[in-house]
Amino acid sequence: MILTCRYHKRKIVKGSLFQATLTKQDSKELYYVSKLTVLNAEGDDEGEYKAVAKNSEGEATAVVNLNFEGGGKFK
Repeated sequence: MILTCRYHKRKIVKGSLFQATLTKQDSKELYYVSKLTVLNAEGDDEGEYKAVAKNSEGEATAVVNLNFEGGGKFK
C-alpha cells in the first residue's frame, strides 16, 4: 500500500509542517494505518484533510476535519 496523496482544502499538502506515515498492521486481517501530523497547527490549518492510498488491489480514502474552539490556535 502506498500513501499517494494528502490534501487540505482540496490542495495537495506538502512541506515540513506536515508529516505523513503509513504503517502496516499485522493481525488476523492485514490493514494499514495512515497518520498525518500537522506541526504547529494554527487557524489556517483548520478544515478538511483527505488521504488517498493505492495499491494493485484498489484505493482507500480517509477524510478528517480539524477544528479549533475559540481563537484558531491549538491548545
